[in-house]
Order: sequence, then C-alpha cells, then structure tokens
Amino acid sequence: MVSGYGKTAEVKAMEGIWAATINKIKAMCTPENLHAYLQRTNDKQGNARDSYVLNLKHDHFKVIEDDKQNLKRLN
Repeated sequence: MVSGYGKTAEVKAMEGIWAATINKIKAMCTPENLHAYLQRTNDKQGNARDSYVLNLKHDHFKVIEDDKQNLKRLN
C-alpha cells in the first residue's frame, strides 16, 4: 500500500530486470510523474529533492528477467 498527498494506491510486488534506452526513459520523464520528496525540500547534503516514477508496464521497457527467473531476449 502506498499513500501520499491524500491518495492511496495498492502496488503489487514485482521482481525482475527491465531495460529501456536512455532516450525512451527521457521520453517517459514528464512533469506528471515527477515525485517530490517532502522531507528533502531544504536538504543541504546534496540528496535528490525529487525523482521520476516510471511504470515498468510501459511498452518502452523490455523484460530481461522476470520474477520466475526466466531470461528474455531484448529485441
């Protein structure tokens, strides 16, 4: 269960290895999926203040290894 900003969502656990090209990852990084860390707004230690949340189910990602340890080929 994930909560924040008054919203709650259930996220099922996933294990595996996914790959995407840098250009495809850049294309997925939009203001809509930028997550700000509330505890780091005044951070002076150089930690990231925000990060992008990416959906591994997006077709830009290719599965290399799934949670059953089955290796896939990248095409």
